[in-house]
Amino acid sequence: MKMPLNSDIIFALDIGTRTVKGIVCERQENGLKIIAESMCEHSSRSMIDGQVHDIDKVSQVVIKVKKELEEKIGFTLKNAAIAAAGRTLKTKCVHVEKDMEADIDIDDMIINSLELSGVNEATKLIRKESKYMEDDFYCVGYSVVSYYLNGYPITSLMEHKGRYIGADILATFLPGSVVESLYKVLEKSSLNPICLTLEPIAALEAIVPENIRLLNIALIDIGAGTSDIAITKNGSITAYGMVSVAGDEVTEALADRYLLDFNSAESVKRSVSKRRKKISFKDITGAKVSVKVEEVASAICGSSKKIAHEIADAVLSLNGTSPRAVFCVGGGSRTSGLIDELSSELGMDRERIAVKKRTSIPNLESVGHLVDGPEGVTVVGIALVAFKKVGHDFINLFLNGKECRLFNSADLSVKDVLGLVGFSPSSLIGKSGKALKFTFEGVPVRVPGTPSQPPEIYVNGVLGSLQTRVYAGDSINIKDAKDGKDACASVSDIALRHGIDIYGKVIKANGKIVDGSHIICEGDFIESCASDDKKSDGKSMDVESINVSVNGKNIKLSGKNHIFVDVLGKYNIDLSKFKNRTVRITVNGKEAGYSDAINDGDKIEITAV
Repeated sequence: MKMPLNSDIIFALDIGTRTVKGIVCERQENGLKIIAESMCEHSSRSMIDGQVHDIDKVSQVVIKVKKELEEKIGFTLKNAAIAAAGRTLKTKCVHVEKDMEADIDIDDMIINSLELSGVNEATKLIRKESKYMEDDFYCVGYSVVSYYLNGYPITSLMEHKGRYIGADILATFLPGSVVESLYKVLEKSSLNPICLTLEPIAALEAIVPENIRLLNIALIDIGAGTSDIAITKNGSITAYGMVSVAGDEVTEALADRYLLDFNSAESVKRSVSKRRKKISFKDITGAKVSVKVEEVASAICGSSKKIAHEIADAVLSLNGTSPRAVFCVGGGSRTSGLIDELSSELGMDRERIAVKKRTSIPNLESVGHLVDGPEGVTVVGIALVAFKKVGHDFINLFLNGKECRLFNSADLSVKDVLGLVGFSPSSLIGKSGKALKFTFEGVPVRVPGTPSQPPEIYVNGVLGSLQTRVYAGDSINIKDAKDGKDACASVSDIALRHGIDIYGKVIKANGKIVDGSHIICEGDFIESCASDDKKSDGKSMDVESINVSVNGKNIKLSGKNHIFVDVLGKYNIDLSKFKNRTVRITVNGKEAGYSDAINDGDKIEITAV
């Protein structure tokens, strides 16, 4: 019998280091129902630290689980949802810096550009360190460990000013080879992949309700060989980590203490949590041994402390401080005394660290109880993620006309996409125009250039922002930010702006006589002094004159060749009204400048805007 064509039926596989777990589940109106489940252990070390090493042997175990399920449900399974282990992720921390203009307020766009440059740098490093340069790496997320202002750590850069800013960026990547090996296992098992997620994301989906994901939470999946860590803030996963100590650390300690083979030591470890008074077993010499549970728990204590210490160090490194709560899943979280030790290492109340079992997953119904403990959580999460994202483990969208393929690890914004594809952050930030510095009448003056124009971001033709949500098939187009113009000013501009009357005075720039229309250059020294309008014989100069109207008042100007600035010496202007405001000049109704020529009969209007 073939699998029903029903999108409400999902086959989820958790391909782990020690075991392969499979469930067939059905979506119900208010939750999920497991209609069949199966679990089988690997016969050899074909999986190491969550990564497939022997494709054929792993496939054999998957086929066994698949057949057991098919016998229970009565139809053939063709599709499967899977997850890549968190321990297969590669994390890179980089420090990046950006020079700043001293008078510019740091805004969200500048901060985003800094972060994206960090992701780009991390991507370059992860590829450089790979033995095979052609390997694909999918960036699944990044977080900011710390910001810096002028070299000093700071909580937030927003609205500060400084000479340079910096950030420590923690970026996480999924190797393409991991994805391909999982897909190959499914192919050899006659299964098609319908959804690929990450194990930490699956576990979060199962045990962390959406209404508390805004909190700072650490999820720790304590498995056999490694412990995977995911940190959540503001509703999304911000960091991933892994430590290479977990349940096997305890098993090996017991094997050494009581001369046991690995499997026997594993059995003894599991017996501690079953509330027995004594545990009996045979050592490698064949001798029968019976010990009190308290003695075994004491033997486990040292290993528990080591595991807790290394996990806590990783959590604090990823998060910067203790999280608000810690959720533990995976079989290793059953280890005697581990949670108490973790509470001590993190400096948290014991009540804020919870071991989450499958039975704690809300709205879950199961026909059996094969794996009800914390080791049964992730496979349910894989199914839950699959119901949301069937066929969308990777999504394609377009950035400036170029198709991009991204791992669909979370809800994506434009900013996320730019970080994941390595978009150049320099396109997002324009430079302000260069300021003009000079000395005017003995006083240092600085005229700022015009500010830069921000980029324009369009999603499917509609103006958006870096925070705009995007989906599979969307088209993002970005028009680069534009640089501002360098400052430019004439002597008359500055005189009017600062309320200085220069009419009838001799103006000098660096010792040379100039007029009011002189365009000031960087470093100029501008000064004025009283002029002598008399001839050498002491008589007044005979000049012709013109008449103009200024704001309705008739003004007579001696001489024939005049520019607008000459009016200022004859027209009584209240300069206080123009201070720090823009001056608008019109001559005969048309916009004019300080150095524009004026003629007899012209009508001039001077206003402040």
